Amino acid sequence: MFETLITGATIVNADGEARRDIAINAGRIAALIQPGDAAEARKVIDASGCMLLPGLVDGHAHLREPGLTHKEDFSSGTHAAALGGVTTVLDMPT
Repeated sequence: MFETLITGATIVNADGEARRDIAINAGRIAALIQPGDAAEARKVIDASGCMLLPGLVDGHAHLREPGLTHKEDFSSGTHAAALGGVTTVLDMPT
């Protein structure tokens, strides 16, 4: 039994697109399963109609520190990036 199973997702990566269910254990992908194959999990997330992508990299961000934190700061900028699927931010000088 898996901890979490994400069903109905379209996985998009450098190899193209594929519909797979994603089994997760200990916070890591444990298996990619053909949709409809039997798999049990404590938690099931229906991702039908959603696309799953690897974490994105923003190579040109302006987090406005120091000096312009009334626009954005490191905390608000990285929080917004994470909500958008960005896992790495390269902060340009302000």
